[in-house]
Amino acid sequence: MKTYKLILGLSIALLCSQSAMSQKDTTEPKLGKGYFSISPIHFISNGLKLEYNVPLKNGNLFYISPEFYSGKLGLVDSGRVTGIGVNTGIKYVFSHIQKRQEHSVNYFAVGVEGNYFNVESAGNIWVSKVVNNQSVLIQERRPVNRQYTRLGMQVLFGTMRYDESRFFYELAAGAALRHSINRFTDGYQPTEIEDQFPWSYGWSGISPLIYFKLGVVLR
Repeated sequence: MKTYKLILGLSIALLCSQSAMSQKDTTEPKLGKGYFSISPIHFISNGLKLEYNVPLKNGNLFYISPEFYSGKLGLVDSGRVTGIGVNTGIKYVFSHIQKRQEHSVNYFAVGVEGNYFNVESAGNIWVSKVVNNQSVLIQERRPVNRQYTRLGMQVLFGTMRYDESRFFYELAAGAALRHSINRFTDGYQPTEIEDQFPWSYGWSGISPLIYFKLGVVLR
């Protein structure tokens, strides 16, 4: 009789422990209180891009990402650029997988963006000159100011990976639909190769996006 009670007790204990473990395994992984990151890629264009992600009650993420630019124009010092910008939106988390201490947060993001760039460089300007008592237009090499106001919408697919160390990396790819309003010094006409590429300051159209970010999980 004692043996029967002992076997029954052990069986009940085993079933309870398995039930508890099953409940623990099916618990939804929790997001951090916030995610702060920086984009190393923007250093190439003398820029600083930060991002802060805030978890929402529905399990998605609200993000805001300011940008700042100041420095040489391109890899060759052919002028200077200063600028500011911001993009913001929602990252819709469709998968949050936790294996042991490793998290994988996969999302689809929709957002809006706005940028302002001020470029100082040299360029050819049409100026009026009097030659043989006649007014003619000629080109002269002079300082040129170019201003770009750019607005757009973004769509992205991305993933965030992190563990208990609190450090994470983020990869994302997608596209932006952009429209740029450009203002130039009087008499300046952009060359054919200016503003015709998706990465140009004054580009209007679809631009591919690739992001790599490093950051810290706030808990």
